[in-house]
Amino acid sequence: MKKLLSIIVFSLLFGGSGYSEETILNCEFDQGQIIWREGKIEAYNNTDPAKPRNKTLRINSKKKELFLFIDDISPLEKNQVMWTDKEIKWFFNDDDYSVNTDLNRYSGSLVESMIFKNNSELISRTHSFNCKKEEKKF
Repeated sequence: MKKLLSIIVFSLLFGGSGYSEETILNCEFDQGQIIWREGKIEAYNNTDPAKPRNKTLRINSKKKELFLFIDDISPLEKNQVMWTDKEIKWFFNDDDYSVNTDLNRYSGSLVESMIFKNNSELISRTHSFNCKKEEKKF
């Protein structure tokens, strides 16, 4: 009986480690939109030479950690990230602009909205990305 109980305890302790696995997402730019102060709306897609770079995310849902890979590894502060069953949302706020990003956990769509505060020409810019889970190569 003691052996059975110890097997159950150890399996519960070590059995949940599979959930702590990190997920790597590669997010490819799909389309974007710029709203100018003069009222003009400009749309562009993934064939535009001025499109934004793709994004890579490393997510650990168990630890609630999110890292962005652009030029370097940028961990997001936990107070900047909101986790729900459906979405992961994060934000950045600066004197000149604010960025709100929503990642749909079911569809893999990522929408990044930037609102300019002190820009005389631009009001906002929105980028949409399609994210896919990447498998480790080695």
